[in-house]
Amino acid sequence: MLKSKKHAKRSKSKLKTSLKSKSYHYGTTNIKRFMTTVLGDSVIEINRKFVEDLAKETVKDIRTRIRQQMYNHVPLNPIYKREKIKQGYDRRILIRTSFYVKHIQVLRLKFPRGIGFRVGVQNLTHPATGINLEELARRLEYGDGKMPARPHFRPTLMNIQANIIMYRNQLVRQINTHIAAEMKKLRQYKI
Repeated sequence: MLKSKKHAKRSKSKLKTSLKSKSYHYGTTNIKRFMTTVLGDSVIEINRKFVEDLAKETVKDIRTRIRQQMYNHVPLNPIYKREKIKQGYDRRILIRTSFYVKHIQVLRLKFPRGIGFRVGVQNLTHPATGINLEELARRLEYGDGKMPARPHFRPTLMNIQANIIMYRNQLVRQINTHIAAEMKKLRQYKI
């Protein structure tokens, strides 16, 4: 059965429309799949880098605030402070040998669907006290029977939470800039 010229033209037009709406082919590459894969992977990478950079900035902020004594902590016990000075240790709060402060860092976490980051201390033993750094961090952050709480992680976390909209907007801007650049590259194929 022969199709009329008008019917053939309409079918060709429908084919073009369906190709435009469903997927594009460039050589053997499916452009829509390419876009999803490339943009999906790159957006994930942008997100990962953004979160990692935020974690690094958080570590830097915590270390600076401890070194410059910017937290409003309860002063050291006068007896303990005299003992620290007598033994040649640093007289500042949260710093005895600076080993603890140096080991506040970004810790990489692995998840089934990727990686994440946590700001904390490594699972090491403090050479001067013999206490595990994770346990020391808990004692310093929340206090124990002998010393008052001297929070340094929580205030920074609260600051991040207070500015979460700003951080989200920064991330969205980075992703949108990347997508616009990728779309500009694809336009050269005149799809």
